[in-house]
Amino acid sequence: MALEDVRKQINQVDDELLELLDKRLACSRQVAANKIVTQDYIFKPEREKQIYDRIIADGKIVSMSVMKSIIRNSRQFQYEIYVDEGKEHKEFINSLDEHTKQIFETGGILKLKLKADKTCEKALNINDIIMTVADTGLDILRIGIENDIVDIEINVTEDEASRKKAYVISYMLFMETMH
Repeated sequence: MALEDVRKQINQVDDELLELLDKRLACSRQVAANKIVTQDYIFKPEREKQIYDRIIADGKIVSMSVMKSIIRNSRQFQYEIYVDEGKEHKEFINSLDEHTKQIFETGGILKLKLKADKTCEKALNINDIIMTVADTGLDILRIGIENDIVDIEINVTEDEASRKKAYVISYMLFMETMH
C-alpha cells in the first residue's frame, strides 16, 4: 500500500477515535452530574483499577499510558464541570490561602506541594501527578521531588483560560492527593 493511502487510513482512524472520545466525554459529563447530586468524589482509584484490569484481561494492545491519559483527561473534564457549576468540595475551598486566591484572580507563580501515594490505592503517585500537570499545557517552571512530596511551580498568566486551567488542576490535584 502506498504511503499516501496509509496516511488516509490513519486520518480516517483518527476521525473515528475523536468521535469515540467525544462520546466518552459525554458519558463523563453524565458521571459528573450524578456525582454532583450525590456530592461524591470524582477520583475513584478502585474504579480505574477495574478499567485497567479489564483492558489487560481482554488482551487489548492499546498502550496503558494512552488509556491513563484518556481517563485522566476525563477526570479533569469532570472537575471543570464541578467548577463551572460552583460545586467544588469544601475541603479544597477551605485550603486556599489569600495568595493562591490572588493567583487565580490575576495570574502569577502557583506553588503546589502534593503528597504522592506510592501504592496508588488512595491517591496519585508521583508519575501521575506530573502527567496530570503536563497534560494541562500550563507553563511548568519547576518540579521538585523529595521522598513522597512533589513541589510544582506553574506560571499562571493573566488570561482567563490560564487562570481557570490552573484553578481546575489545583482542585483536581488537591482532591486526588488527599489521604
